[in-house]
Amino acid sequence: MTAPEHHREEPSFEDRANALKQGSVSTLSAMTQWPGMHSWLDRDTGTLVPFRLERGVAIILAAPLGTSDADISARAVLAFADYADARGWIPALYSAPESLTKALREHGWASVEVGEEAVIPLAEWSTKGKPRQDIRTSMNRAAREGLEVKWCTFDELTVAEAKDIRALSEAWVGEKPLPEMGFTLGGFRELDDPDTVIGMAVSKDGDILAVTSWMPVWRDGVVVGRILDFMRRTPNSMNGVMEMLIGSAANRFQEDGLEEISLSAAPLATSASTGAQSTAEAGEHALLDRLLEELSKRMEPLYGFRSLLSFKRKFKPEYRPLYLAYPDAVELPAIGFGLTNAYLPELTLSQSWQAVRMIRGSERERARREAERRREQQAAAKRERAAAATAEQAAVAETAPAEARNAAADQGESAQAAHSERESQGS
Repeated sequence: MTAPEHHREEPSFEDRANALKQGSVSTLSAMTQWPGMHSWLDRDTGTLVPFRLERGVAIILAAPLGTSDADISARAVLAFADYADARGWIPALYSAPESLTKALREHGWASVEVGEEAVIPLAEWSTKGKPRQDIRTSMNRAAREGLEVKWCTFDELTVAEAKDIRALSEAWVGEKPLPEMGFTLGGFRELDDPDTVIGMAVSKDGDILAVTSWMPVWRDGVVVGRILDFMRRTPNSMNGVMEMLIGSAANRFQEDGLEEISLSAAPLATSASTGAQSTAEAGEHALLDRLLEELSKRMEPLYGFRSLLSFKRKFKPEYRPLYLAYPDAVELPAIGFGLTNAYLPELTLSQSWQAVRMIRGSERERARREAERRREQQAAAKRERAAAATAEQAAVAETAPAEARNAAADQGESAQAAHSERESQGS
């Protein structure tokens, strides 16, 4: 199928900016980084479709920008799918909200849940009470240690501050055996955006100990929410510095009158689909589920996705399901490999071998711990059986003398009775 001519237009910078500013809270997960991403403008709906091309798979990230209407978004996705088909690409929609995937199902698309987004509604945000006690404790400790939070944009940073943040980020990335993921998580270069707010934890000596960045979410030209994107800390910063920074951000954005903030979705955090699935759909998803689950499991020792999920739970957020939507189940294996490449586009052969060695090492360590756990369980069971046998023997030994005395008494009574009977017969 050939795409209509008016769908072939490349968006201008103004088109991109206008589409972003017409965004919606329903697309809080749309962390569209222009470096490494493409964008396609649908003139019919006036929306912008952000996508990444990986191994012939055109992966739309989150949702079209420029509308909050699920039906309009679905029309844009379908138009882009025609555009992709005409070029031999496989279209897929990744990390999309439930409303959009439901609209696409009416047009024959299927979907599977691939994660959850952690969102904090600011109308009810508070660090008081037990639920968010850890956040309050971290903020109080930071105040006692003289830490302050500085808010600014990238352009407002001093040369020294920008240099320190870059060094902090490079040191953090340098600790990882694999390159920094750039698909749904931002790096240093994404800080240079006038609409992105940067929050820094600064010591009383002026040292930057931790940094967060918050991308805007627009509705009708007004910022109504923020998305946590960049998150780094120094190794020697106090425990809880990130909790303090995010808690301070929630307080600030609540005062600004924003509706909610998103802690984003942990990459590759898969879970079972919450929607009703037919047996056929479950079979279709099985291969993709296994691929994403295996990727998540094997990347866990290197990137700590589960630790990230555990960290977000401290803030007691709402969890909103995110989906992968696709038009044809036959393409699921290709889509899965495309997603893998999107997360690690700069993976070199050397890093691949290093990752394999680390993964194998972690698997051997897990196997060793599992074998040790089984041995401990077997030893404990053996000790329990020995203790039970000892207790039984002690019980037998304790009852034996009493039984012997009772038997002797019975014999004495029998002999006395026999003697009495003989004397009676003799008389």
